Amino acid sequence: MKTLTVHSLLVDEQYLIQSLKVSGNVIMDESALERYFDKYIANDNWRTEQEEVTEEKQEEVTEEKQEEVTEEKQEELTEGEELFLNLLPDELLMLFPSDNAAESRTADNWRTEQEEVTEEKQEEVTEEKQEELTEEEELFLKLLPDELLMLFPSDNTAESRTADNWRTEQEEVTEEKQEEVTEEKQEELTEEEKQEEVTEEKQEPEILRLPKPTPVICNVFSTVNLGCRLDLHSIARNMWNVEYNPKSFKGLIMRNRAPKATVIMFASGKMTCFVRESIMMARLMARRFARKLQKFGFPVRFLNFKIQNLMATYKAFPVDLKTLCEICKWECSYDPLKFSGLSCKVNPRIKVTVFSTGRINLTGAKSPNELNEALEAILPFMRQCRKQ
Repeated sequence: MKTLTVHSLLVDEQYLIQSLKVSGNVIMDESALERYFDKYIANDNWRTEQEEVTEEKQEEVTEEKQEEVTEEKQEELTEGEELFLNLLPDELLMLFPSDNAAESRTADNWRTEQEEVTEEKQEEVTEEKQEELTEEEELFLKLLPDELLMLFPSDNTAESRTADNWRTEQEEVTEEKQEEVTEEKQEELTEEEKQEEVTEEKQEPEILRLPKPTPVICNVFSTVNLGCRLDLHSIARNMWNVEYNPKSFKGLIMRNRAPKATVIMFASGKMTCFVRESIMMARLMARRFARKLQKFGFPVRFLNFKIQNLMATYKAFPVDLKTLCEICKWECSYDPLKFSGLSCKVNPRIKVTVFSTGRINLTGAKSPNELNEALEAILPFMRQCRKQ
């Protein structure tokens, strides 16, 4: 047995009757079908109309309630609340509209009234300040800069001195001072120019002066007295870097590696020191060797330190030694078969040796000043014999 269900969306009555009849069997009769149609399908329009009516009634009710609430609020407003609203900013005042002219004051009118009140207060304050200003305060204001003067306006001519007038007065004072200073400087310059002209007339034309030649010290020979006798045999047995052969040489030779230095000691307590660098290094190395002997038990003292000989070199220009030997005013010896250099004595102590390459050796001096003097004495003769 076949059965069918009834759908609420079917509208056509005849279509429903035909669809429900199947092989002589019907679930609902025609009267029941008509009742279903009238109840659920034919009354759809009525439902929509009823809903519209209810919505309109609800809107009217809400509007009435809002009007009643606004009227109640307006009635509850007192004088104190009105003053409070007057003090509120414009944005908050727009939230409380009212029909009265006093309550519906706009933001523009409120702002203009407030500005007028503030201006009146400022004018009263400025008048009071002007009355309180004394003579001392006026002088003080005159000395103030322009930026601060703009903060104290006044109607009087003495007090209302503008920044331009003040600046012009100050500029005039500064210009007068500058003119006085320039006049004094010009007078001083004229006096100095006169003195310079006088000195230039007296002085000879200046010559370009080259830096003085300075020789390079390469060996220092010094002596010192230790103030006690030395046992050279015990020193040779106990110390290192020592040479001692009494059959060939009576002195004891001791060497230092860094810095390079050589010392010769004698049994009488005298010591000689050879150093390659400078006078200060020679003194330092002599004290160092004396301290070593003191550690071995000798009552050593550092007495009578003296520089006995300085050896220095200087590189000049190539020279013709034959012409130099003829021109030189000192006693010179030059024999190319025996020795390639020319030797002469500039001083009784200082000996100078000149080679054809321009190298100069200086020996016999006891101070750097003596070396410089000997070099300056030989160079003019060498310039005359310079090779081209």
